[in-house]
Amino acid sequence: MIVEANGIKLHYTVEGRAGAPWVTFVTGMANDITLWDGQVAALAGEFQILRFDLPAHGGSDHRFP
Repeated sequence: MIVEANGIKLHYTVEGRAGAPWVTFVTGMANDITLWDGQVAALAGEFQILRFDLPAHGGSDHRFP
């Protein structure tokens, strides 16, 4: 999914059990949300998980307005 904030499009996913406590995964430099695939697979049954690509990474905008 894509959300636009301050003119920048950010790619994100929401996975896991609806209504469960939230966990947010943020990547470092030179990574994208696939970094967290193993953790999401392990935790999706007990948590609702938000992960997103930083600007200029993965599916997020690679140029700034």
